[in-house]
Amino acid sequence: MKKIRVPKKIFGTDCVVADIVVQINKLRYKDVKGDPKGFVTFLTKKKLPKGILPRYRGNRLHIMFHICGVLFEHYTLFEEYLKTGPALGGLRACVQANFSSAAGISGLHVLGLLGKLLTGPWMNLFYRSSTAQIDHVDGIARVKIVIENLKSLKENPNDSLTMERDLFGNELQESDTTLRRLRETPTFKEIFADMMTACLDSTIEVLERQYKKYFELDITEVLRAETKSAKSHNIDSEEMMGMFSALKAKAPSATLCYISCKMRAVKNKTVEYLDAMPQERRDRIIKRAINLGEKQRQRRRRNQKELMEEITGRLVDREQDKDQKRRNIIEKTLKKTKIDQDSLEKAFPDLSEAHVETLVALLTGKCVGQYICHIWHEDRLQVPNNGLLEKVFGKGATKKYVVSYWPFNQTMDRSEDSEYDMGVFALGADYILKDLTF
Repeated sequence: MKKIRVPKKIFGTDCVVADIVVQINKLRYKDVKGDPKGFVTFLTKKKLPKGILPRYRGNRLHIMFHICGVLFEHYTLFEEYLKTGPALGGLRACVQANFSSAAGISGLHVLGLLGKLLTGPWMNLFYRSSTAQIDHVDGIARVKIVIENLKSLKENPNDSLTMERDLFGNELQESDTTLRRLRETPTFKEIFADMMTACLDSTIEVLERQYKKYFELDITEVLRAETKSAKSHNIDSEEMMGMFSALKAKAPSATLCYISCKMRAVKNKTVEYLDAMPQERRDRIIKRAINLGEKQRQRRRRNQKELMEEITGRLVDREQDKDQKRRNIIEKTLKKTKIDQDSLEKAFPDLSEAHVETLVALLTGKCVGQYICHIWHEDRLQVPNNGLLEKVFGKGATKKYVVSYWPFNQTMDRSEDSEYDMGVFALGADYILKDLTF
C-alpha cells in the first residue's frame, strides 16, 4: 500500500476524513467558531434540507459514515461553500484544503460507501424496538456471515462499487441517490482501493476481536432461551444519558439525587402507578415514602460528611508527605554543608542573616537552655508544643539535643514533661521550615 500524503491543515488526532466531518459539523452548529446561520442560508439557497448533516460529536461511526455519504453526494456544493464562505479565523480555508485533497475525497467516498454496505444495515438490524429485535444468538451468526463477506470483499475492494446487496445480504435500493453517487468511478482509483482495503482490514480485526468469545460459545437451546430477552443494542442506556443531559441542562443547580429520582419516576411510571391506587392507600404510601426519604437523606448526608472528612484527611497526608520530603532534602543539605555563616547563607539564600546566625548556633549546640515552640504533625493535625533544650551530646552527624516538651497552653511541669533526643539537623530543618521557633 502506498503512503497517502495528507495536507494536515486542521486540528485533530483522528484520520483526515473524521477530522473533516468534525470541523464541518463545527461550521454547521457552533455559534462562535462556526457559522450556523450562514450555513443554513447556504443550504436553503441550494435547496438542501436544513438537517441534511446530523450533529456529530465523535465516536459514532454510523453517523460519521452517513455524513461522509452526504458530503460526497453533494461534494461540489459543499466545496463551493468552503471556497466562498466566511473566513472564521482560517477554519474554513483549512477545512477546504483537506476537503479538496485526494485523501479527503477518497476517504469520503470509502466511508460513505461503507455506510451503505455495513454500518447502515448494521443499525437497521440490531437497533430495533423490543418488539422487533433480533434474537441475540441469531445476531452472532449474522456477524459471522458479515465477517466472511468482508474478507471476500477485501480480495477485490473495487467490487464495493458494483455490489447489488449489502454485507448483510439485503438488496440495495437503486432509488437511493446517495448510493448512486457513491457507485461512480473513483477520482483517485489507487487511493480508493488502498483506503477501502485498510478500512476492511481494520473492520475485520475489530469484529473478530470483540466477538471472539461469542464465536467460541457452544450454542444450545438453553443458551438461546437464557439470552432471548437480551438486547442487541444500547439504546436504553443512551436514552438514560440523554434524559440526564436534558434534565441537567434544564436545572443546572439540581442535585444528582433529584435528577436520578425524576428519571426513575418517569421510567418506572411512578405517578401512573400511584394514580391507579385507592386514595387511602396512596396517602399511606406517600406518607411512608416521605419518612423513608428523610431518613435516607440524613444517612446520605452523614456518608457525605464522612467522605469529605476522609478526602480532606488524605489531602493533609499528601501535604505532610511533601513536607517530609522537603525536610529530608534540607537535612541532607545541612549535613553536606559546612556549618558557618557564609556556607549556610549560600545554601539557603532565602534566610535572613539573623536566621542564619541562629541556625549556626542551633547546629553547633550553643542553644542549650533556650525555650522553643515546636510544631508536630499528629493524627493529621499540626500540634504546637513548648520545649526546653536541656543539653547536647554526640559529635558531627550524631549530635543531638535532649529536649523536654510539654503542651503549648500549659506551664512546664518537670514531673509530667517528656524528654526526647532530637538530632541537630532535624531541628535545623524544622527551624528553616518555620516549624520550630525560639
